[in-house]
Amino acid sequence: MAEKTRIIEIMSYNPEWKMEFKKIKIMIESYIGDLILRIEHVGSTSVEGLAAKPIIDILRDYLSANEAVRKEYEELKYRLAENYRYNIDGYCEAKTDFVKGILNKTLYIN
Repeated sequence: MAEKTRIIEIMSYNPEWKMEFKKIKIMIESYIGDLILRIEHVGSTSVEGLAAKPIIDILRDYLSANEAVRKEYEELKYRLAENYRYNIDGYCEAKTDFVKGILNKTLYIN
């Protein structure tokens, strides 16, 4: 079976991402709302002003509150998108240490 190639694309922040999340949230709640506690918009598309892959993820608060870290993450994403343009798995793997570092700072996870 041939593996489908996905091109990694980073876009400037789009305020419509918030509305897209709200639509998705309403749809999910209409099906399973009584089975869940809450649905939160997470990932880069939830952080105002942060460039992202145009995919709504279902580290928001920390990135929103820490401009220097947000900029560092944004620069990392641009660099990795260039280096791993045709390798989404490599792109995601290359972000792992940065994300784990944030989790270690905020949640004390090892």
